[in-house]
Amino acid sequence: MGNKATAGPVGPFKIDMKAPAVTATPDRPADFGGWYNHALTITFVGIDGGSGVASCTSPVTFSGPDIATASVPGSCTDNVGNSASASYDFKYDATAPTMAPSVTPNPVNLNGAAVANANAGDALSGLASSSCDPVNTSSIGPHSVTCYAADVAGNTNSRSVSYTVKYNWSGFFQPVDNNVLNIAKAGQAIPLKWRLTDANGTPVTNLASVTVTVTVVSFSCSSGTTTDLIEEYAAGASGLQNLGDGYYQFNWKTPTSYASSCKTMKLNLGEGVGMEHTALFQFKK
Repeated sequence: MGNKATAGPVGPFKIDMKAPAVTATPDRPADFGGWYNHALTITFVGIDGGSGVASCTSPVTFSGPDIATASVPGSCTDNVGNSASASYDFKYDATAPTMAPSVTPNPVNLNGAAVANANAGDALSGLASSSCDPVNTSSIGPHSVTCYAADVAGNTNSRSVSYTVKYNWSGFFQPVDNNVLNIAKAGQAIPLKWRLTDANGTPVTNLASVTVTVTVVSFSCSSGTTTDLIEEYAAGASGLQNLGDGYYQFNWKTPTSYASSCKTMKLNLGEGVGMEHTALFQFKK
């Protein structure tokens, strides 16, 4: 007869063939409109009813890039090596709307109507709202107005835009001609005359001061230039004269040193840089 052996009892032992159940959890709900707009941290947690969880992916902080289909993956492993993964899917937009605000018209006449436009946009979550403060045209000179914008993700932006309020100006009156070369005698006082109204045609009667500056010309004094002879001279230099109903006069006393030269005269009414009113002169002896 052959040899026989009897096996003793086997065990005890454990079997774990099931991977952990993994969840990915953000540190907070979406910030606004289903979107996150600043960094969030996702934590991975595993549950294992067998050998137990050995390790999980460390918390992951996401701070971009902006994307409508973001996904952060992670995993957990149990004590016998079974592993499973999970991910947190979300929408992320941390960029404020773009803005290029404008005012129309610009410049605008005193007491006239003008509208500010935010010209806002958002390339990802989309623009939720935009607005601007009212445009104030009650005083002349440089001004600014602020516009605002918000996107669907809750990002906001604001920007200011400059605009200029000016008088309604119809040009110089005689003896000064507009857009031609005025021929004048150096040393004489030239009467500068004009009328100011607002956008509604109402006379402006409170102009307090003006400034006259003279610059070297950027045009030719050649004989082919259209010219006009100054027909009237003032008795002498004077300050600003308010003649009523929006009419004004300023006697510009020219020096004798202007003889045999051409000049650009700029009348500054306080409306702002680049808003001066100009006339061209050629001076004789």
